[in-house]
This record gives sequence, structure tokens and C-alpha cells, in this order.
Amino acid sequence: MQWCSGFELFLSDNETDMFFSISCRTERGYLLPLEEYRKDTCARCYYYMPSFAFHDDKKLRYEETTSSLIDPLSNHSFEADPEIQGHPAYYTFQSELYARKWIACCRAALDCCSRMLSDAFFEENSTLQCPRTWDGWQCWPDTPAGEEAEGLCQDHVYFMSQPPPCPKYASKYVTESSIPRSCQFYVKIHILLSPVFKAIL
Repeated sequence: MQWCSGFELFLSDNETDMFFSISCRTERGYLLPLEEYRKDTCARCYYYMPSFAFHDDKKLRYEETTSSLIDPLSNHSFEADPEIQGHPAYYTFQSELYARKWIACCRAALDCCSRMLSDAFFEENSTLQCPRTWDGWQCWPDTPAGEEAEGLCQDHVYFMSQPPPCPKYASKYVTESSIPRSCQFYVKIHILLSPVFKAIL
């Protein structure tokens, strides 16, 4: 099996400088430089894929400390990079559809980082808020305490079907008391079996 993929991110010279000097935030609350962010979020996109997307006992293991994927049989580790033709991760999926979902998630994470860097920043201490974050599936803007943010569910989260003609949304509500605890809040996603999951954002 072969899948073609490639990340395209078009940046001006100033944006390129910003990309390499400013970090983007993940759902674990880590601010990571672009290259580390790309590796980590793509590995986590793979990690979050549902078990039915993989051949039996073929799913690679996510290694948090190195942001890599590890073959549990051979113990070889791999960078999570869908740009690599013939990447071992491709052969773990049940079908091309699931591989494309993984690629789409990796791209969405990069797009999110680009948005994090291009959106205007709040003045420091202007308001209590959870910062802009990639949560593993969705991109969230800065969200002030007491407010709810809503985002369109992206195509890569529809594992059992095609995206519906009437799109689904995810929403998050941030309370003031959640800000000191690393921005812990509830995200409601209306397409998952479990209607609410807790994320540290």
C-alpha cells in the first residue's frame, strides 16, 4: 500500500522566523518549538486513533518522552512523519481511509500552530484565560474564563462515516477556577459515543 501525503505551509519570511522562535501549545500544556510540536502532535494523532482503525496487534505504541512511535514486536522506534513514503505506520491501518484520517489530523495540528502564531495575542494580564491550544483533535483559540468556545468538528474525527452535510460542533467552557489548574475544562463533542470528555488544555 502507498499513500501520498505532504505538508504544505506557506509562510512569509517574518512568519518563518516566528515559527522557529515561538512555540505552539499542545493539550498537555507543553509549549513546543515547531519541529518538536510537529513530531509530538502527529504521534499523538496516531495514538488517539480508535483501535478498530488498525490491524490486530499492529498498532505502534506512542512513547511520550521521545514523541515517537514504537513497534511493540521489534522495539524499533519511528518518528511520526506521514511524509515518509512507506512509513511503517501506514501498514498498521485497516484501510487507506484511516491512514488519511491520521494524515489529516497531522495537517490540522500544523494548521493550528500556524493560527496560534498568526492570531493577535491578548495583552498579558488583561483577562483570565486558557491559552490557544491544539487538543489532539481540535484547535482552540484563547478562551477567557466564563466563556464558551465552539469549533467545527474537523473531517478527520469522523471515523465511522463521512462528514455530515450539517456539520457537528465541539464546544468548551472555561471556568475561573479551572485556570490555575492548567486550564482544565470540559469539551463536548457531539459525535462521540461519550458526550463529554475531560481534557487538560
